[in-house]
Amino acid sequence: METQARILVVDDDQGSARLLKKQLESLGYRILVAHDGKEALEKATAEKPDMIVSDILMPVMDGFILCQECKGDEKLKDIPFIFYTATYKDEKDEELALKLGADKFLIKPMEPEELIQIIQGVFRGLDKGKVDQKKPVVAEEKEVLKLYSKRLIAKLEKKMLALESETAERKKAEQALQKSYEELQQLHTELKESQAQLVQTEKMSALGT
Repeated sequence: METQARILVVDDDQGSARLLKKQLESLGYRILVAHDGKEALEKATAEKPDMIVSDILMPVMDGFILCQECKGDEKLKDIPFIFYTATYKDEKDEELALKLGADKFLIKPMEPEELIQIIQGVFRGLDKGKVDQKKPVVAEEKEVLKLYSKRLIAKLEKKMLALESETAERKKAEQALQKSYEELQQLHTELKESQAQLVQTEKMSALGT
């Protein structure tokens, strides 16, 4: 299965998706690419890949919802699902990912060789029947929803704090700029006064001679 397998790469960052596609294609994998969860779900339904490697923070449908949709679909539930994320790094994020049915939770950046080894390891485990497909526990659906909401709130709070910090820094920069502008204006005024005084002095000197 391994080198002829089809992998669906899901990432809204086209540069990251393109790089991973190139790396995996060099090993003989056939690659499908989607840039959000909705597009990924449509491609997975139409072409059923052998593995999904997905980012989490994406427009339209994020990776968490994509994983949940795949694991809830009879035709897609057995596809190995690997999260590869740079924005969700907390242990609680990983806990949610595994509850949703993900097989691996990987954090960017990762050395290409290490990432490829993990992907190959999952395929080899499947070939040997050693990989138990993770399945979300239906009885925990309410708990999963609560955890998902908490992760979104936590991420929103971090974004708000970052925005507040950026706004504060920008305000400081604006204040510094305003101060510099005022100092420049003062220097300009003083220069004009100095020039006027110089002209007046020259005129008086000329009259005195």
